[in-house]
Amino acid sequence: MFHRTLALVAMFAVLLLPTSAAGSQFLNGPPALHVEVSPEAKMDKGTTEISVLVAYSDRALLKYGESGAHQLATLFMSQARGEYIDSNTGVLLETLHIAHVSGVDGNDANVGYDPVLRALRIKHRADIGILIDTDLNGACGFAQNYSGTPDSWLGVVDDLCPQSTSHEIGHLLGAHHGPLDPSSSPPAQCYQALYNGSAEGFGTIMCGPMDNPGFAWEKVRRFSDPTKSLPSGEALGEIDCDNVSIIKTTKNVVAKFSEQLPVSLHDGRFLLEVTWQDFDGNTGVGAVAITGEGGATQSDDSVVLYFFKETNWEFMLKVLDACTFNDRFWVFWAATTNVKFTATITDTEAGTTKVYENPLGNRPTSVTDTDAFATCP
Repeated sequence: MFHRTLALVAMFAVLLLPTSAAGSQFLNGPPALHVEVSPEAKMDKGTTEISVLVAYSDRALLKYGESGAHQLATLFMSQARGEYIDSNTGVLLETLHIAHVSGVDGNDANVGYDPVLRALRIKHRADIGILIDTDLNGACGFAQNYSGTPDSWLGVVDDLCPQSTSHEIGHLLGAHHGPLDPSSSPPAQCYQALYNGSAEGFGTIMCGPMDNPGFAWEKVRRFSDPTKSLPSGEALGEIDCDNVSIIKTTKNVVAKFSEQLPVSLHDGRFLLEVTWQDFDGNTGVGAVAITGEGGATQSDDSVVLYFFKETNWEFMLKVLDACTFNDRFWVFWAATTNVKFTATITDTEAGTTKVYENPLGNRPTSVTDTDAFATCP
């Protein structure tokens, strides 16, 4: 395994494409060793939905066409969704949107910060994302390592490696390759094992490409879990190779990434970010409130946010297009709170920003700023 630096913030974990004959078979997805999963496990009451944006590059569009690339994305996510269920991770992957993104290069170490990808993520409120690309310089894929923040959100997968989708999403959830044991032959990572010391063995989802000549490794489409075993009796993990436990620990954090994203208004032209601080020094980000029927309190020009509880709405704002009236975009807002907050609105087309602040303890009056953005049209 290799790692590629992601400028300033994170690391990308890289999964290399196999180069040997055995690796080529792995590319095509050999039959996974069977691990029985009970219906009860698949219906885990602790299931957490994680929303996924799936994008594909210009190269993928050129190779497969729009319909073919869309089908490829659907296939990749369907396989990954099933593997997370069958591994009893308690994660349900929900594909929010599939789209072509022009000008994005999966080989760019800064691809997670691409403004077009970021805008698409914000628009669709995705927790994490997958970019499908071709010709990843010999890699099957790579992903930002888990950081506990929305900045670590993107994995890149080569079009020939559908099995890497679960692997890269695993990195976004904190799963790891595992400790390297140089005494084994070949060196083992979390979690690979030999059958009775023979050349044949198996590896779980977070293992690297098993392309060592002479070793007939098989891929178990499960995450390492020492509480599970193969029919032959081999355990699927060890104490320090337990990615199922890691994912169960981080899944609820990742599932709230979308709540911490800026709010998109006017089809993404305006972005709203509201940060708050209460009297005890606790801080947070305003999130889109949900109605009793489960719908979001947001339209293309207006939004209602909560700070503490979904049922306790704190802040309402709207950006109005008054370009035909006074050549301005208006900003109106009102708050039902006395905590400190800062509302930042950015016109992404003009690159200008308006900031509204409320001091701690102040009971704010409503604002009707009819001169907010002189950035028409």
